[in-house]
Amino acid sequence: MKATRELGCARFVCAGSIMEYEVEATIHAQGSKPGMGYIYGMGKYIAYCMCKTVAVNSGIELVWSMITNTYGVGDFSPRFVNSTLRKIINGEPLQFTATTQNYDFVYVTDVAKDFYLVADKGKPYCEYTIDSGDAKPLKEFILEMVGACGSESTPLFGDVPFTGTNMPLDTFSIEKIKNDCGFIPEVSFAEGTKFTMDWLKTI
Repeated sequence: MKATRELGCARFVCAGSIMEYEVEATIHAQGSKPGMGYIYGMGKYIAYCMCKTVAVNSGIELVWSMITNTYGVGDFSPRFVNSTLRKIINGEPLQFTATTQNYDFVYVTDVAKDFYLVADKGKPYCEYTIDSGDAKPLKEFILEMVGACGSESTPLFGDVPFTGTNMPLDTFSIEKIKNDCGFIPEVSFAEGTKFTMDWLKTI
């Protein structure tokens, strides 16, 4: 933030994470035992707190984007969509938790458009959730992905224990970014996962 001020920038758009909400809920839950995977979200949340404070005192317009789960062509990471699609391609077993936890996924081109709109029209010192606007239990996404990309695969639910925190659906609301910035998601999950699988088969 200090470098931003020295460069004469008037606005700073940051990439936060939906995990910030999960971290806060988990840490404040009585008797909770957060795993090491929460450290990523903790870092994002602490950075947000510090950046916002410094931005206000430096006269810089901070806009914070809360990304849910990005996926799409060009992503080589072992994140959920990629790893599941690779298992479908390789004919490996699809083992999951009970998948009752709420989730949302957003295709990479929608994320790029989101950031442009937030930078251009986002209100100072506000945060915007970046997702598809179609949050629902993870199981529904998995069934949609299997239906679009691997109808011969059989997902097995409940084989893996779930130790996370289930966030309420309103956590994923995109009403603010729609109202302030005019964002309308374009790529459905079925389309996006099919695009991604077709690309994965070429690499």
